[in-house]
Amino acid sequence: MTDPDQIIEAIREAVIELDGLVVGYIFGSFAARYHGVDGPPPSDIDVLLIGTVERRAASTMCTDLSRRLGHEVNGYRITVAAWEAESPDALVRDVRTHPLILLLTDFEMAYRDSDARKVVEESRASDVLSTWRPGPPGAAT
Repeated sequence: MTDPDQIIEAIREAVIELDGLVVGYIFGSFAARYHGVDGPPPSDIDVLLIGTVERRAASTMCTDLSRRLGHEVNGYRITVAAWEAESPDALVRDVRTHPLILLLTDFEMAYRDSDARKVVEESRASDVLSTWRPGPPGAAT
């Protein structure tokens, strides 16, 4: 897969299923090129998983995405406290100062964790919502 928007969408669809995820970002050279920063094509895709995502779940997600996308996907797990620290470590400092691609909005996280989603998925009404995708209205899918 080579279309950046399709790559982002595939990653969004994968991370929304991770238990313990508070927020996720794509960072590094992929995010920089996506935002128009000059440089060589990205050699991989770096995904920051903020929350309490289990190592095995993150590793499985990255392996599956790497195979599907044809690009190496690297997951970096950190806690909310590490992300919000006033004196962050080198990784957080670096990520905060460069372009990011937000993977999940607060609405998407709330919907993911809501009873409403469970009810919708269990009902015939879920057929109506089968075309819903995370992201802003009108975003390419």
